[in-house]
Amino acid sequence: MYSHTWDEIINNRNLDCFNEDNFDANITLVMSPENVVGIEAAKEFYNNYLIGFLDIEFTIKSVFG
Repeated sequence: MYSHTWDEIINNRNLDCFNEDNFDANITLVMSPENVVGIEAAKEFYNNYLIGFLDIEFTIKSVFG
């Protein structure tokens, strides 16, 4: 699920995958100078990321938890 979700968000540029089926409503991206909190804020953050890096491709090498 993790790999599929991030593949959709980054590689397929499908920001609609930021939803409560895939993430907690209070998702927190730990950033400096302040954290990005909430699904809509995460969408905005990654939208800027995708605009800034038009040819980016995301690959997960390993997952642990």
